[in-house]
Amino acid sequence: MRGYLFLRWFALSAIALSAGFPQGQAQTAAEKREDLDREQDRAAYEYRQTERARDQFYQRNVPGHERRDRTFGRLYRRYSRETKPSFESITNLAAPKEARRAYRKALRALDREPPEYDGAMNSVMEALELYRDYAAAWVLLGRIQLHRGNREEAAAGFQRSIEIDPKYLAPYPDLAYLTVAEKKWPEVIRLGDEMIKINPYFTLGYYYRGLGFLQQDQLKTAEKALLVALATPDIALFPDVHYMLGEVYRQQGSYRLAAREYRLYLAAMPGGFWSERVTRRLQEWETLGVIRTRSTNR
Repeated sequence: MRGYLFLRWFALSAIALSAGFPQGQAQTAAEKREDLDREQDRAAYEYRQTERARDQFYQRNVPGHERRDRTFGRLYRRYSRETKPSFESITNLAAPKEARRAYRKALRALDREPPEYDGAMNSVMEALELYRDYAAAWVLLGRIQLHRGNREEAAAGFQRSIEIDPKYLAPYPDLAYLTVAEKKWPEVIRLGDEMIKINPYFTLGYYYRGLGFLQQDQLKTAEKALLVALATPDIALFPDVHYMLGEVYRQQGSYRLAAREYRLYLAAMPGGFWSERVTRRLQEWETLGVIRTRSTNR
């Protein structure tokens, strides 16, 4: 809420500073106040409309993330109050009314069952034609391109959003997701660091940092990042952190700690992407006596 009030104050201050009136038609203080009140009501209404459309969309997993357990589906509605403000860009409030309307239309098209990707593409392109610096629209365009399998075009959309507003958090996890697929681990770490700089409460920043260091066999540094991720307010949304920390402990030879993290992952994601592998590994360890069975491991 504080983030919204600040952005609204910022946008309205810019409107007030840039407003000009023809000579000889100066407004009275009361008229100026009435105009400002009307503009404030309009901005608040447009903001609520965009928020409603975005909340409806983000209940779904992001198009293009094909993994069945894709909890990285930007569950915007469920983000903590510490995280949510970083998913708003001043460019979203500065967008013209028609551009915001086209953006919401794209979200509604994606929210249908089945999603209407062609219609969403047309609407998001319309939004960008009306306002080229629409950071959220570039992110949405990137996600549609990702669904279509156009990974380079998707990355370009996320990069463009970052160029427009480097402090807007939304494009960074998507870009990191693509970078993991390319196994560019130093870049994955850099993107994780950027997320943490923008918002030190954001779980995925520490997750990607830990993943990058794990893949480079820097286990202590990876462990440190993932332990910080466990302390973030949105950790319940990202159980993959437990799996990744289990991998760190397994490679360190700390099988009891690894088993604990694996079981936490299974409890949160019983049908998750890594569940079969984790279950098989735990059974093997129990058979070998490396760890206690679940019934006695209290």
